[in-house]
Amino acid sequence: MTARRAVLHVGIEKTGSTSIQAAIAQNAPLLMGEGFVTPALEAEDARGARILAKARMNWKALDDPGWLRLREAIEQVEPGQTMIISNESLYRVARGLAFERLGTLLDGFEVKVVLYLREVGAGLR
Repeated sequence: MTARRAVLHVGIEKTGSTSIQAAIAQNAPLLMGEGFVTPALEAEDARGARILAKARMNWKALDDPGWLRLREAIEQVEPGQTMIISNESLYRVARGLAFERLGTLLDGFEVKVVLYLREVGAGLR
């Protein structure tokens, strides 16, 4: 049986996350044709990027309705598909219960984590 996969983009602010999300949204039809899916859990931002529960989902509040929507989206992923989850707030909860819950939701998936880093003062030059 073909595995379900997930790419978890833990975007730290000011590392190009919004641009990555915009590129994903703009290329959604091409990505879908290659087996990638993105959860449309919230409205699109001004650039048209699907921001996964941006600002509206409290990752630390385990009773937040966003968790239910995310679980439902994850359950829709079929074998052979790869879900792309990208959010700028995930790095703040990476060590807590919320990240453990995300791991539980993705149980049975092959998961790859993508994290971009940059020098703190790089944008000040």
